[in-house]
Amino acid sequence: MGKGIYVIVCLLCCFAQPALARFQQSESTITIESKLKEANDYLVVLPERSLSILTQNDLLLVNANDEQKAQWHAAKMIASIRVSNLHYLKETLDGLSQLQNTTYFQDHSETVLNGLGVWLRRSGYLHSAKSAYICSFKASNPDKNIIRPLLNLAVVERNLANYKQSKVLNVIALKMAKEQELTAYVATIENNLGILAISESRYYDAQTHFSAALNLNERLNRRSGELLASMNLLLTFLYQENQLYFNRLYERAKRKLLLYPDSARGAYLAVLEAIHTAQTEPFLVKNSQQKILDNIILVNDKGLQGLLSPLINKVGVNYQTEQQNSELVYSGQLLQQYSMCNWNVDLNDDNLQKIIIELGSTQSQE
Repeated sequence: MGKGIYVIVCLLCCFAQPALARFQQSESTITIESKLKEANDYLVVLPERSLSILTQNDLLLVNANDEQKAQWHAAKMIASIRVSNLHYLKETLDGLSQLQNTTYFQDHSETVLNGLGVWLRRSGYLHSAKSAYICSFKASNPDKNIIRPLLNLAVVERNLANYKQSKVLNVIALKMAKEQELTAYVATIENNLGILAISESRYYDAQTHFSAALNLNERLNRRSGELLASMNLLLTFLYQENQLYFNRLYERAKRKLLLYPDSARGAYLAVLEAIHTAQTEPFLVKNSQQKILDNIILVNDKGLQGLLSPLINKVGVNYQTEQQNSELVYSGQLLQQYSMCNWNVDLNDDNLQKIIIELGSTQSQE
C-alpha cells in the first residue's frame, strides 16, 4: 500500500514540475511585459522614473527571451539619453550589441545607432559620433526618421565649431519637419538653433529660438522639452545679464523640476542659479563658486558644459571642460560590437555634404 502511494506521489511530481515551470515562466513573462509597459508609459513625461523602474527590475531579464531583452535595453537606452546618464547608456548599448539578430533590433537599428552616436558625442568623441550618425542615417526609414540623424550631425558640427555647416543641417531638417507637420521635431530644432546662436554670441536670436521651443513643447505637453527650453532661456538671460527676465522664469523652471525630477537638469539649474547669485550678490560669490564646482560635472554633457564655461570663468571659477576628443576617435569595444558601421570613413565637410545629399536622394526615391 505504502509503495503504491509512493509511486503515485512520484508520478504527480513528474507532471506537476513541468506545469509549475510553465506557470512560473508565464508569470515571469507577464511581469516583464507589465514593467516594460510601465516604463514606456513614463518615457516622455518622466524618463527618470522609467530608468528607475527598469534598473530596479533588471533581474527579470534572467527569464526573458531575446526579443524582450532587446525591448528592455532599448527603453532603458532612451530613458538614459533623456536624463543624460552616460553610465546606463553605455550599459544598454553593450546589451543591445549582443541582440543584433533579433527582429526588434533590426526594426529599430536606426534608434540604437542614434543612441550610440549620443554616447560618443556626450563622451567627447565627436568624429566617432559623426560616423555613428551617418550609420544611423543609412539605417533610417523614409520620412521622419531621417530628421533625427540630421539633427544629431548638426549638434556634432556645432560642438566642432563648424557653425555654418550646423546651421545648414538644422535648416534642412526644419524644412522637412514643417512639411511633414512634425511639431516635436520643430521644437527640437528651435532649441538647437538657439544653442547655435549662443555659440555665436547672438543672444537675442537665441532668446527668440528658445521661446519658440518652449511654446511648442508646452503645446505638446512635452515636459522634458519644456524644462530644457526654460533652462536654456535662463542661460540667455545670464549672458545678457537680464535679471528681471531671469527672476520671472526661474521659479517656474524650479517648480517644473520639482514635479519632474531629473538629476542632470537639476545640476544645470543649480549652476545657472549660482551664476545668477554671483552676478547680483557679489558678497556671496564664494558660495556661488563652490555650488558651481559641485554641480558642473553633474551636468553630464560636455557641449552644455562648454556653453556654461564663459559665464563660469567670469564669476571667478577657473573651470575648463575636458578637451573634446575631436582629433582622436574612440577605439573601445563598441566599435567592434557595432561592426556594421564604417568607422574609417573620411568625414570632412565636403565628404559629409556629399554623403548627406546621396542619402537624402535615396530616401526621397523610397
